[in-house]
Amino acid sequence: MTKITSHPVETALQEHARICRDLVITSIVGEPDHSDALDLADDLDVFVASVDKVVAAFGDYAASTLDVSRANVQRFFHDQLRNALEGNAIYEITHGWGTEK
Repeated sequence: MTKITSHPVETALQEHARICRDLVITSIVGEPDHSDALDLADDLDVFVASVDKVVAAFGDYAASTLDVSRANVQRFFHDQLRNALEGNAIYEITHGWGTEK
């Protein structure tokens, strides 16, 4: 009898869904301080890491089925959301709060 295994991307998606379901976003009450900003950035980081694992799973699957090179999987499928947000949203949360725009 052949054991049916989960699709590798489905497994990553299920873990992502669990993380999203269980993630409790920081509530800022009263006057915010730097600690609030860091806590909110940490929440975003948990979400980002989870999305990046799903994207990496797509890359790994593409490498195993479509002959996408390991170098291209590393380059185009790993840490994509983190790289996009570190200098933007995460920076704004941790360094830009409380400044006049």
